[in-house]
Amino acid sequence: MIRDDRVQNFCQPRYSGVTRTPLSVFVLVALFLVTSGCVQPRLYRPDNIQPEKDYTLAFIEFDDQGELWSPSQMTRTTELIKRANNEAKQTSLVVVFIHGWQNNASPKQEQEEGKSLHGFKQLLSQIVETASINNPTSPPSIIGVYLAWRGKSAHKPFSGFTFWNRRRTATRIASGGGVSEVLTRIVQTTNQNPESKILLIGHSFGGLLMEQAMSQYLVSSTVGAEAGRLNFPIDLVMLINPASSSLRAKQLIEVFARDRSKVYQEDKQGKRYERPLMISVTSTTDVATRVLYPMGTSLGLIFTRFRTYGSEFCSPTAKQRQFYLYTGGHNKILHSHVVTAKSLPKRDGAGNELALQFGYDPAAQEETISFNGRKHRFTMKKKRGALNDTPYWITNVPRSLIPDHSDIFGVNTIRLMSALVQSTGALEPDSRTELVRETGVRALGLNVRPTGELVFAEAGRRIFALPVGSSTPVFLSCLPQDVDPAEVIGFFRTGGAITVALNRLIDEADKEKEAKYRTELLDVSLTKGGFRKAKPGRLAGSMRFVAASGDPVGRKLYLATEDEIYVADLTEGRPEPKPLVRIDVRPQALYFDPTKEQLFALDSESGRLYLVDMRAETPRVRIAADGLGWPADVIVAPTDGRIYISDTKDKQIWRLECDDVRCTKPEVFARSDAFLAPSRLAAAPDNTLWVTDPKARKIFALWPDGEIRQTISSLAGKAQ
Repeated sequence: MIRDDRVQNFCQPRYSGVTRTPLSVFVLVALFLVTSGCVQPRLYRPDNIQPEKDYTLAFIEFDDQGELWSPSQMTRTTELIKRANNEAKQTSLVVVFIHGWQNNASPKQEQEEGKSLHGFKQLLSQIVETASINNPTSPPSIIGVYLAWRGKSAHKPFSGFTFWNRRRTATRIASGGGVSEVLTRIVQTTNQNPESKILLIGHSFGGLLMEQAMSQYLVSSTVGAEAGRLNFPIDLVMLINPASSSLRAKQLIEVFARDRSKVYQEDKQGKRYERPLMISVTSTTDVATRVLYPMGTSLGLIFTRFRTYGSEFCSPTAKQRQFYLYTGGHNKILHSHVVTAKSLPKRDGAGNELALQFGYDPAAQEETISFNGRKHRFTMKKKRGALNDTPYWITNVPRSLIPDHSDIFGVNTIRLMSALVQSTGALEPDSRTELVRETGVRALGLNVRPTGELVFAEAGRRIFALPVGSSTPVFLSCLPQDVDPAEVIGFFRTGGAITVALNRLIDEADKEKEAKYRTELLDVSLTKGGFRKAKPGRLAGSMRFVAASGDPVGRKLYLATEDEIYVADLTEGRPEPKPLVRIDVRPQALYFDPTKEQLFALDSESGRLYLVDMRAETPRVRIAADGLGWPADVIVAPTDGRIYISDTKDKQIWRLECDDVRCTKPEVFARSDAFLAPSRLAAAPDNTLWVTDPKARKIFALWPDGEIRQTISSLAGKAQ
């Protein structure tokens, strides 16, 4: 392999010093001159203001040391924004873009398909169209600002070897004050008109530049700020395939987490939904950041020392080095959201509109953002049990949305950016952003020991117990490092322990093969607060299961796919799930009642509860109840056999009874203004019903009459 340093040293101008050069380098330089040539440092846009049909494009360029090529470019750009804000009291929308590797500000790249400059102009055209639809009488003045540097330093065939040197150059530029000054002046000028909006976008090494330049700005503007209407000077910072260490992202996420900051958008109809201040999206097929970045980063770590995190962090990995080597997009520990793709119907015009829609996912009890691509409808929703629950969203996206590292301006990707822009309310008048500090307990799941003691896991990967008669949770343990809460599909009590079922993606799908999954069982000891693999610890097969429950007496595990229920005999050495009964719905939760040998399955979309009678020679499925809103969990009380169901839509708890023939009509057992999205349930021996509410960030204890008897609203303080 040809070292990048040798190629780049020829392209990099020498400022001082004399060094000896091996003969091989002269040969390499001669070959390089003949076959390719370098892209020399230069100013491409001395006249940097470029009027287009529906918007204006401005250029600001930096040299390899992070200095402005022409300070007048910045002055003319800020004057342009001032005029747009003042003309006839018109508002402006300023979109700033920093490109990455293999790009610059040359006029040639303005016409070349796949280059950032060409794609940025396409994005601006899409934003103009959307803004005109949302505000036809007085659309904002659109200004695009293209921040350029020498991301392309060599022509083919040697351009591929410049990745590592361009990374060092981007880091050097980011560490200087040039980019920060430019961004600060643009932001301040835009905000001279309170109604104007500004969006910042960085791609590849431009994402590194943007993240490093804006991190301090984000922290100083939000941490310690008064809750309420947020006059945040930037509407959104968006990073596309950023080539930056996830250690920086981790640090920023932890700052937001300690401050308990959340940001909400309220539209002119008064609807309120969560939205980010910064969002990072990376393609799963981005080889540059998935392979080249950790390879290049690891080369210089011989004398670098990293720490091992202590137990108080409850980190999914104890190795600081892992965060340093990998980008946020390829470090699932930091992912806050997941993006799924569903094929659009083959109808004329089915995929020709953005069709942005804000919805609700009953499985995660969180809002969703959906939009149309060319052939798919994409949905972004919160990752269940995500460690990252802050205004800095991080996710990876399928190849159908972003094909690779450089191809970020296809139809689908532009629609992704447009959807994220719209989600901030930046294109709608009369919208407002609110800063909220959410204290409390975000519980992922809970169970009750035979003694009546409550045990629950919270989003910080910590497990707590609440002794009977106590009002203060006691820390027990951290989740194992290799357990991702998003992979938990169910759990059930087995004597003195809780068995957790995990369904893990081990091989993603491509054109030639289906995705493969691995189902594992993990025992959580309630006496020692430790963990051990259940026996058997792994099931046969590679299916994707969405819910699970177990029969601790009969040693069976029940598993559900999106249309069928399977059963696995846990007495076998390597249990193989076998089809039990078709159900034709996607169960949100399963629950096995060992007393009556009945299996319950919840379908959130239809609001129905299904009952599978296991005592019959051939298991029979029947509808036990419907009209349950968005049911999230079901449980059978061990004392009286009554069935309880949480409803996240109507913010209440249902109750019913079932015998061998029929079930009673569901009745409302508990309803309270304190409920925001009641979710997981657990029943105690004294008939107390425990309810988690991740949206309210509380755990409630209900008396047998449905009244709230206790509320856990803090991990450090006392319960109410």
